[in-house]
Amino acid sequence: MIEKITLTLGIILAIASLLSAFYINGYLSNIFFELFGIGIGIVIVNVMLSEMENRVWKRVKLHVYDDIRLTAELAYTAIVNIFGQRMFAIPQQIKDRAEINEFITKKQCQLIKTLADMDDDDLKKELWKRLEEHGSEALVRVHAKELIRCAEEFSHIEQTYLKFLTPKLADILMRLRKSLRGLGRVIESYLAVRDRYLQRFMEGEPTERERTMMSLELSMRLEVMAIRFKQAVPPLLKIREIEEIR
Repeated sequence: MIEKITLTLGIILAIASLLSAFYINGYLSNIFFELFGIGIGIVIVNVMLSEMENRVWKRVKLHVYDDIRLTAELAYTAIVNIFGQRMFAIPQQIKDRAEINEFITKKQCQLIKTLADMDDDDLKKELWKRLEEHGSEALVRVHAKELIRCAEEFSHIEQTYLKFLTPKLADILMRLRKSLRGLGRVIESYLAVRDRYLQRFMEGEPTERERTMMSLELSMRLEVMAIRFKQAVPPLLKIREIEEIR
């Protein structure tokens, strides 16, 4: 803002000085040179200040984009840990540990993409299967909270550093903020509903009505989960491919 004001003032003074030259002569001509010099000086100082500010903010921009990259990776890892597979058949020709990790990473990415491309009914079944067969409910809760934390971090970046974001990147962050927060919360809600009914069932034989109610409530949450999952995965994969983020 300051650089725009000083630049405008310098230009106005310089133009005013030039126009004055047509009307002022004699001893008053010195005023023209003084005003002209002031205008040029302001312009030079403005350019120098602008360049210094750009260098400072460029470093800040690098930090902002690093935060975006890190947060995107954390969110992606959380989704993989909740809905991905941990075990894959490793081809015999792959022996090196780094190659094995790369192979598993590619397989997990393919799996997440495949899930996101499923129709709603198939996706609900797969998400249910992975939540129920995960084997570590505590970890699922931790990763669900991580999704919510990533959404909050994206919200902070979006609000604080909007000037550094391209329209495309800002749009992606806005969509991720909503979908990741929604996905994390609906996973927590799903687990809470399931735990509540399981606790009741431990206290006595469930009635048919209770079984039906549990099935309906979990199905409703799975439907929302599928929607949020499909909303989150495409922009999350896209943000990892943006050159400035990588």
